[in-house]
Amino acid sequence: MSHRKLILPQLGAPGVSAHRVREECGFSTAYGPVFAKDIRRFLEDGMKATPGMRAVTFTMAERLVLAPKELAGLLKPSAWMTLVLFLLAGVGPGIFSLASAWQRGTGALAVWIAGIFGGAVLTPLLLPWLPGRAFSAKGALVGAVMAGLGLAKYGASSGALHGLALLLALTAICSFVR
Repeated sequence: MSHRKLILPQLGAPGVSAHRVREECGFSTAYGPVFAKDIRRFLEDGMKATPGMRAVTFTMAERLVLAPKELAGLLKPSAWMTLVLFLLAGVGPGIFSLASAWQRGTGALAVWIAGIFGGAVLTPLLLPWLPGRAFSAKGALVGAVMAGLGLAKYGASSGALHGLALLLALTAICSFVR
């Protein structure tokens, strides 16, 4: 082997102790570009990274690409949640009613779907503009705004308890998903 240098990804720097690598295997370390597509140019330029190679972008399009993966990961839990929501919605004074399960279950399922959309799609898209550092807090804020918009449109007909339930549910679901 003509060299003893290990090129690590730029974003891997916090997880690697260069002096331990040297002690354990004798390799020196160099931190390369953020993206693998820039490695050839990095090597051609004598292992010098340009500022563009060190920059991390996370454009709206790049954030939107992640949404289908997020949504796909929520399919199985959503199937179970649908079953649970419809079963719980059917429970009432007459023990269980299919009509109640359908009526209340569809509303609960709509809130669940809205919460998933808010947490898996809207929150990542709005990430740079949402205040705070914690993703869960950003998701909760999106859920609260979605609940507020829902209440502004349907609040008069739904009542205070339903409005509070909507606010709590959307805030929790969006926060959890995010």
